[in-house]
Amino acid sequence: MSLYDAEHLDRTSSELIEAIEQAAWSKCDWNIVTDIFTSYFPGARAILLNHDKIHQELCFSRQSNFDPLFIDSYNQYYAYKNPWIDVWSDKKSGTVLIAEENYPARMYRGTEFYEDWILPQAEVEGAVGLKIEGDDDYLMHLPIHYPLAMTKLYDKPVAEVLRRIRTALLDAVRVTRTAGKAWEAAASATAALSSREPIFIVDEEGRLKNGNQCAEEALIRGTVFSRAERLRFGNPTTDKWFSMLIKTRHSSDFIGRSCHVFPTRSGDLMIEVLALPKPEWPLLPRSKRLFAVIIRDVSNIRVQGMKLFAERFHLTRSENDLCSLLSQGFSIREVANTLGLAEDTIRKRTKSIFQKTDTHRQGQLIGLINKYL
Repeated sequence: MSLYDAEHLDRTSSELIEAIEQAAWSKCDWNIVTDIFTSYFPGARAILLNHDKIHQELCFSRQSNFDPLFIDSYNQYYAYKNPWIDVWSDKKSGTVLIAEENYPARMYRGTEFYEDWILPQAEVEGAVGLKIEGDDDYLMHLPIHYPLAMTKLYDKPVAEVLRRIRTALLDAVRVTRTAGKAWEAAASATAALSSREPIFIVDEEGRLKNGNQCAEEALIRGTVFSRAERLRFGNPTTDKWFSMLIKTRHSSDFIGRSCHVFPTRSGDLMIEVLALPKPEWPLLPRSKRLFAVIIRDVSNIRVQGMKLFAERFHLTRSENDLCSLLSQGFSIREVANTLGLAEDTIRKRTKSIFQKTDTHRQGQLIGLINKYL
């Protein structure tokens, strides 16, 4: 029976659509989809990819019939050397391209991707692909590869199957996007339940998503504020710490807490940042991380702790003030600006504190201070 036979294509497409619908609702893994392709087109290799172009990550992939070593090298490096990424990015969702007719692999001879990834595999120059979704931020597509010798046999039937299943794949994206938004709403609402302390829910860009009553009151008082819909603290050191914290954890599996103390006119406040559990939505560009940000007044606790620290190591009041600022993440320059002193003066005082506390580095000193707080 020819691969061009209508019955064969109907059976292949129907099985794929059923698998896509099951995978969209997490009833099976997405590699079932790629497995079906390679079973109906012997010798072919299939891979479903989701590139995060902004963060330079391959945030999802499922494949069948590729050598695992080549897949690992693609995930870690060659995904961002692939010249077809720019080609796909310019196409509309649902576009199907046949490599030999539109963008043959040999067009890219001399490139690192062609010479070091395509050629060593020997049997992947023929291909047909489907763009599922994507823009400047991400790209999701499904390419089917096979030897050049099989292009006359496979090009048209593979392209036809991809056209038949593209609506199902686009629907699957909509399903997972709806599920992702529902999770985000539920997670932020749950995390912002009533509390005596301000709790803000932000995403990895610091954008405010939710907050409890105390959080709204804190914004009104000016304890913290919102600029361009992002949470801000009115202290450059604190803003930098907060921004770096949530951005560096956007793709990690971190579920824990980080704390930072910053001074205000009314006293010292501690920020506690908790990363909310992150679900996996394979067909979303990248599910964004949510964080609970809790604000606590620790003025009395901090004052008592710094008092004990100063008494233990016989520090002067000015030395104690310097230690307090260092423990809050201030640099030597920022301490100097805050206290209205020269940087050399701050460095001399720091050396004196090192001697009194038997420490040798700023990080070592801060670690010692934190034991008293």
